Amino acid sequence: MMFVLWELILSKIFAMKKLKYTLTVLLISILTLITYYQVKKSTVKQELVKQNLFSNIKQAPQLPGTIIHAYNKMYPHSYFERAECPCNNILFFQFNNSRLDKFLATKILEENVTRSQCINAYLANFDFTHNSIGIERASIFFFKKKLNQLSVENSIKLIIMLKNPSIYNPITHLKELNEVYKQYINDI
Repeated sequence: MMFVLWELILSKIFAMKKLKYTLTVLLISILTLITYYQVKKSTVKQELVKQNLFSNIKQAPQLPGTIIHAYNKMYPHSYFERAECPCNNILFFQFNNSRLDKFLATKILEENVTRSQCINAYLANFDFTHNSIGIERASIFFFKKKLNQLSVENSIKLIIMLKNPSIYNPITHLKELNEVYKQYINDI
């Protein structure tokens, strides 16, 4: 009887030591991950500053309200909800190393610049094909008008082209562009 009781006490002590060891390892792992995250975030932020990304985004030309409104209607969510956040699109080429770098960079951008500033920078540098870099050049090339003179319909069509400027090109694939435009108008 005494032996069984002693064995039971020893097994409880051993189980407690094992639990204590497991909890210690778990705590050390969590602290290591938190430290890694903080160091990685700091490194990514330094890289963004080094590339002058914050100032480039903030200095992008302000787009007309119709363009910003059309973009926000078509892509209403942030990075954390869907991938269409303009911050995510801006970072596509800067951080193609890892998803964590891209995620952290997007989070840092969203903390330091507004969504409108990201949209302005993204659309000012987007390649609409036919040597039309930026929405201003695309407006002139495809619709023969300056951006601030575009109709709401043509503004929306330029935003639709962001999905794929080759497939939704108003010169070569007007039918496909108009189909998506009609679907977009019906959804609103």
